[in-house]
Amino acid sequence: MAAELERPLAQVALAWASQQPGITSPIIGVSKVAQLEDNLTSLEIVFTPHQLELLDKASALTPSMPSSILAPGIKKMIFGGATVKSWDD
Repeated sequence: MAAELERPLAQVALAWASQQPGITSPIIGVSKVAQLEDNLTSLEIVFTPHQLELLDKASALTPSMPSSILAPGIKKMIFGGATVKSWDD
């Protein structure tokens, strides 16, 4: 998408983030005025509905259960060391 729009990837990412309904204020990190100006330029980008659809698909998370919740240390914190059996056991 960045190549298609002839914009840096960071600008496209910031533009997409700023157009998401759940994101009210994207956080940017800069150490120079030129970086700030470059990031603010992302506000000029207007995506077509098709471009937004492509970006949304590319950034969609794959639904999955976090495997870390099944780790022994996490189970111990949740259940206090007790063995918990399912209804099927």
